[in-house]
Amino acid sequence: GYGLAILGPLGVGILHEATGGWTWVLIALAAKSLLLIFCATVLARESKVEDDVRMPMPDST
Repeated sequence: GYGLAILGPLGVGILHEATGGWTWVLIALAAKSLLLIFCATVLARESKVEDDVRMPMPDST
């Protein structure tokens, strides 16, 4: 958890030092936000197990 959480601030710091400004950092954060919004919309779709499973038809004997 915490070991993985350090990657965000560390990545922002490295990108800021490499580019010498905040422009590319903000572009990267905006791109990440758009990706996360897309993933959240796909994962938050309303779906039910009953929609995906075929129920067996009862025997008519």
